[in-house]
Amino acid sequence: MKGKEILDIESLLRDDTFLEAVQAGASDNETLLEHFRKRFKGDEDDLKIAMMMAQGLPVKKEQGLGKEELDRLWLELPLEKSHKITKRINKTEKKNTYSIFWKVIAAAVVSVLAIAFGWQHFNNAPTSVTSEMLTASAPLGKRVKVELPDGSIAQLNGGSQLTYPKAFGDSQRNVSLKGKAFFDVTRNETKPFRINAGALQVEVLGTSFDVSAYTEDQRATVGVTTGKVRVKAGESIVTLTADEKAVFERKTNSLSKTAKGGKALGEWVSGKLRFEKANMSEICKTLSRHYGVHTVDQYGKNVSLNGVYANESLTNVLRGIRIATGIDYRYDGTTVTFVEKK
Repeated sequence: MKGKEILDIESLLRDDTFLEAVQAGASDNETLLEHFRKRFKGDEDDLKIAMMMAQGLPVKKEQGLGKEELDRLWLELPLEKSHKITKRINKTEKKNTYSIFWKVIAAAVVSVLAIAFGWQHFNNAPTSVTSEMLTASAPLGKRVKVELPDGSIAQLNGGSQLTYPKAFGDSQRNVSLKGKAFFDVTRNETKPFRINAGALQVEVLGTSFDVSAYTEDQRATVGVTTGKVRVKAGESIVTLTADEKAVFERKTNSLSKTAKGGKALGEWVSGKLRFEKANMSEICKTLSRHYGVHTVDQYGKNVSLNGVYANESLTNVLRGIRIATGIDYRYDGTTVTFVEKK
């Protein structure tokens, strides 16, 4: 039984015969290996990787692999295996609808204030378990602290969600992030720590860092206070050290690195709000995430705000914005509306 040639791992995972055979317990069967060796154009390591991933898929997946399902399989795969999948998928990027998952990979910001345990905004993280995975969420206006299975600490900013395994594997520490989180990672040189954040990926051995990966933002930022962080975006890779930062621009798919400003990116953990040439969209989103208010921009003009507010009330921050920019506002207790000053 020859069958059609299978060009990549994803195509192999869509083959019903392959799924049925693997899930019937034939993953170590030499006859099965030999059959798919003849059809599969990848190397044998890729074939074995596909077998590992197939064990987590239902048979007859008629609609193909969804992004969330592929994310889950990625998280469950050993680190050294997943590097090969990343390489394979990037090679077939134009044909593979899931290559967007790997396109942007960015990174990590460290702050010496990483473990502000007593800060009043931090709560116990609400969690839920699905297929041995836990999910912690921080609603708008709240910060949530999460202790991971290896003792690492993740602190979530408002509007963020972290998914992680109930127990890390022998060779991997993989988590998934939506939004923004500050990590203080327990060092383990034999077990790298990796964060997948939709289009973002970060890898470290042990340090503290902040990943900002809100899907609605035009850029993702990375900054380091101590340690070393590896940042990847498509084919571009940069390594960051103390106080360096990386910025990924979604519109241009470009990754850049600067020597200063990394430490400042993690200041939100201690209650600081920092605006650097922030436009109205960025101002509104920052206030909404930090204070949990709805924001409306009726000002409708370009603005560039610079300023730092340390543990200030919303009212004080709004007054500061008005002084710095000349923009007026109305606040009714739940909604902030920015308007032109009369």
